[in-house]
Amino acid sequence: MIDRPFARGRLITSQVVADFRTPGTGVTVLLDCTENDGAIVDTAFVFGASTNTGEVALYLTTAGNVINISNSNSWPVAYLNIPSAVVGGHYFLDLPELLTPIPRVGSGAKNRGILVEKGEILVGAKIGAPWNSGHFLGVQGGFF
Repeated sequence: MIDRPFARGRLITSQVVADFRTPGTGVTVLLDCTENDGAIVDTAFVFGASTNTGEVALYLTTAGNVINISNSNSWPVAYLNIPSAVVGGHYFLDLPELLTPIPRVGSGAKNRGILVEKGEILVGAKIGAPWNSGHFLGVQGGFF
């Protein structure tokens, strides 16, 4: 049960990783559950603050802090390609399906989100070269 909602975000410019499969110390923390309870992220979005195109990704890590992030303790959970950005535009990341049921909405309907367990950190980054002026990367959901 969600007891404390949250909405968090960061401006992404020089927080970069080499590629989708390789998280590293170039990420920015979006949601830290090392000291908090776990959380469910139900929405992840990019708010267009410039006309830059490019790719962003979200990763879960058990590293404890950004300095220790590596392939062995982190994994990608969401990705978005921004092919043509507009200042003020909203772009939503496609989140993975959760196993929780959705009552009375027909067949095939699934909840989508990211489960961030206690002890994990949700981080985000731009993939590839930095943007000179970036976009806001945000998440919202609730702690349980």
